[in-house]
Amino acid sequence: MIARPPFRIGLMAAVLLLASCGGGGTGVAGGGGGVGSGGTGAMASNVTVGSVEGFASIIVNGIRYNVDAADTRQVEDPEGLKFGMTVRVQGMVDAGAATGTASSLASTPQVRGAVTSVDAAGASFVVLGLQVRVNAATVYEGLGGLGELVPPATVQVYGLPGEAGRLLATRVERVAPGATRVLTGAVQDLDRPARRFRLGGRLVDYRTATFDADLTPASLDNGTLVRVELPSNDGVGVLAALRVRPWYAVPLADGTALSLSGPVTDYAGPGAFKVQGVRVDASQARINGGPASALREGAYVDASGVSRSGVLVPERLRIRSGDDEDEDDDEENRGRGEDDEQDRTRFSAEGRISQFEGLQRFRVQGQWVDASGASVRFQGGSAADLARGRRVSVRGSAVRQGTLLADSVRFGGDD
Repeated sequence: MIARPPFRIGLMAAVLLLASCGGGGTGVAGGGGGVGSGGTGAMASNVTVGSVEGFASIIVNGIRYNVDAADTRQVEDPEGLKFGMTVRVQGMVDAGAATGTASSLASTPQVRGAVTSVDAAGASFVVLGLQVRVNAATVYEGLGGLGELVPPATVQVYGLPGEAGRLLATRVERVAPGATRVLTGAVQDLDRPARRFRLGGRLVDYRTATFDADLTPASLDNGTLVRVELPSNDGVGVLAALRVRPWYAVPLADGTALSLSGPVTDYAGPGAFKVQGVRVDASQARINGGPASALREGAYVDASGVSRSGVLVPERLRIRSGDDEDEDDDEENRGRGEDDEQDRTRFSAEGRISQFEGLQRFRVQGQWVDASGASVRFQGGSAADLARGRRVSVRGSAVRQGTLLADSVRFGGDD
């Protein structure tokens, strides 16, 4: 872990979660509504977990967090946060869940290991027996996309857990082999006497493992989301766990404001499903980003609201068009919700241009930007006005090899 790393930008989707201190549960960042205290303008304690989608300070699911005063920063990557990395943020947000101030943040990868198979048609690959799904918003580093992933390449994956044995990747990095392997998912087939459980397609032996962060062998249960660290190489049989940790902790005490994001699981209807292992009742939620019929098993959503009796009751639920579906599904969902523009925009960077080498390569908030595309829209200026020191807001739907591909560039704005 690295304390207070520099914040250099390169990150998606997912999703933050703030909260007063406390353990238990899981959750993901939400999209801009219903997390505060009834519209009074007061700040409320909140927890967000998800993937980084933008940098102003940082932006996760439309919530802008000022991280300058964060007392604790546990970011495993020494270069700091990047597009698509999952992150847990604790702090205070305003009543509309539009802005917040972080007191702590943490980010760590969910999977690390050798790829054993790739299913290009199914937009997925397998690492350590876990099926990892990708989509149009998945960020790649060190490779151009799924088509360049060939077994037994070693990858590091940031993502959000879906149904048992699957993970939705928000960021995939090609890394050198030899590092400690990592596997994240929901515990299945727990065998307490043998001190074993299954994650995806692999058995995990936790007899000699270290447990931490409010998780103990006695508190393990089927369905518990865990992150397991494994030796760099222990064959293809039962995996011997070195360390077992919980998924990003989310307090579920009554009245806790939460913002969760990820694939829907255990769907029994709008009033009964789960996101990141947390029960959700969205029967009274305001739905946008797509038709209500798009809320189903596997749909990728943001849910923002308050915990009641251990259940997240969102005031607003946003369906993320196309994120856990085929690209063709985007057209079906677009234009159905009030946040249509936000749904198409997956990544953003706002601030002054700190380095300018040309239209194809300039930096905003440490993030490289390419605004040379023929369809890029400029507001308040033109491409000729781009220069070092100019303040811009850049939005785009893709990040390639660490570069944000701009869809629009707006000049001006507040500092």
